[in-house]
Amino acid sequence: MLLPLPLGLFNHLSMEHHLKLEALYRGRGEAVFMGTMAEILFVSCFMAEDGYGDGNEALIVTAQDHLVRAHQHGSNTGVWAFDGTAYAAFCKLLTLHDEQLRQAPAYAVFKANERMLQSIRTENQALSRAKAAMLVAEPA
Repeated sequence: MLLPLPLGLFNHLSMEHHLKLEALYRGRGEAVFMGTMAEILFVSCFMAEDGYGDGNEALIVTAQDHLVRAHQHGSNTGVWAFDGTAYAAFCKLLTLHDEQLRQAPAYAVFKANERMLQSIRTENQALSRAKAAMLVAEPA
């Protein structure tokens, strides 16, 4: 369990992430690509908290701000894209993420990924409860 991710898996993940980032920058992204960038953001943050990589908080916050704005724009227009500043922030984030995936033992990567999935499940449950409460509160 102290071994890093197998090189083939690392290469596959890294390539997939970088290709999705490039597609977003070129204005050819999809909503699911934004989801991938959000997953990378969560996992990088959790791995930094666990001591893997230089978890530059300013980088995380900047990338998160760009992701929120780009997601709002995509939801409103159907154009899923990053502008130059968002692209630059996510290039730095992907560099950090690649370093983390190379440095950390596989179990640490899996642990951070599970924390990310749990965060998403918790958020989805909260959204479902909020929607249900709004429906109940609407006047007939």
